Amino acid sequence: MTSMFAGAGQQGTVQLNAAARVSPGTRRLEVSIEEAGSRARVSLRGFLDSASAASVYDAIVATAAVPGRRLQMDLSGLDAATRTGCRAIFVAAKLLHGRGG
Repeated sequence: MTSMFAGAGQQGTVQLNAAARVSPGTRRLEVSIEEAGSRARVSLRGFLDSASAASVYDAIVATAAVPGRRLQMDLSGLDAATRTGCRAIFVAAKLLHGRGG
């Protein structure tokens, strides 16, 4: 699995090529990170499963690591998410909330 994301001050789209069982017509997960000043938006499109969950968690935590940054999650592009995929988002949110985010 490839895990990369746009760093601080960059914009980018990252394709996570996880070796996952994806049903026909379901898109692999794509993570887009858009940064503008103190705000960042992490958008997920495709299928969020156990093969991509760790990369999503890492992208959320790394994007929100900049002090004072406001993070917005856009999940409107998800085709489906497994329990493990959802857990990655919730655990990252809990960690960030504990840090005052």
